[in-house]
Amino acid sequence: MHIIYYDWNEFNGEDCRDVMKRLGHQVDVLKCGQERYKASPDVESRFAKLVEDAERAGNPYYLLFSFNYFPFLSDLCQEKDIPYVAWVFDSPHYPLYAININNPVNHVYVFDKKLQKELKESGARTIHYSPLAVNSDRLRALCRSLDDETDGRIVYEHDVSFVGSLYDNEFNFYDQIDTIPAELRSYFDELINSQVKLLGHDVFS
Repeated sequence: MHIIYYDWNEFNGEDCRDVMKRLGHQVDVLKCGQERYKASPDVESRFAKLVEDAERAGNPYYLLFSFNYFPFLSDLCQEKDIPYVAWVFDSPHYPLYAININNPVNHVYVFDKKLQKELKESGARTIHYSPLAVNSDRLRALCRSLDDETDGRIVYEHDVSFVGSLYDNEFNFYDQIDTIPAELRSYFDELINSQVKLLGHDVFS
């Protein structure tokens, strides 16, 4: 398959592109601009050029892929009738509630079955479930190198470990959305502040 990969400097992009290529796909990268979640004339023109050049060469794109859902990418794909596959790993991911989530070209995958069910029930017909994945070849090689450094003396107590963190950095997507009206943002902020103080109760449901 001929794939456009939307690269927004996500931490797992290189792994995904590596796996796609090893599976035999041809991958062309569309690098995001400064406005990660908004269409820009630069990204739009580069997208159009990629599509036109591929069609002219007789090798049209089969789909556009991105980690997380970008509403403007969906609209660009809708215009060109190119399937848009989005694999969402952030939670919460507010763009899932965009008005164009039901664009017919969309194939949006989330890792949370409960969220997928809720979105389906709210009318989002393009949402599917898929667990997250890793580049097992890279991680296997990494584990081998760690074992080699200690002559195999590393002892693992568990088969599986979960490592996570609560973070407040450049990946706080809520703070990056500047299209929310002031009154609505104030309402959301109050809800969020209330939720932080209520352990075990969901103020959003």
